[in-house]
Amino acid sequence: MSFEEDFGEELEPVKSKTPASKTPSSGKKSTLYFMSTIGPGEKKEKLTVNDANRVSDIK
Repeated sequence: MSFEEDFGEELEPVKSKTPASKTPSSGKKSTLYFMSTIGPGEKKEKLTVNDANRVSDIK
């Protein structure tokens, strides 16, 4: 098998993980503040979420 033969195979197209369109937000936005303990020292972090989203969408 030569080097050129390796590139002769057909590859399937890459699927995008980005949504095709943004859905308008229908819920209320909430801002959560928490202390991050990752790394050397604690720091205050901010997370803004829409309460219409499911938990699995936020992860």
